[in-house]
Amino acid sequence: MFSINVTIDDPWVEPVYNHVHHGRSLSLFEQARCALLAHIGFPNEKLLEEGKALVITKVTATYKREIKRGVATVTCDRGEIRDRTLR
Repeated sequence: MFSINVTIDDPWVEPVYNHVHHGRSLSLFEQARCALLAHIGFPNEKLLEEGKALVITKVTATYKREIKRGVATVTCDRGEIRDRTLR
């Protein structure tokens, strides 16, 4: 399992709801995706230097609870690489 910790402070929090708006959660997922790529030897900077980019074609999220101020852990419990696909 791969995970990163992100400190959630005021700029992340939507004042009206007092938690991270669900749309902003995708930014957390993107941070984790970039960290995972670096962890497995494909840092985004290296891919871009080589003229390559990974295109996100689908995002699915199931929200279990609000993301509030403090430390949030974003995990990837299982990933697989097949041919030209990282899932």
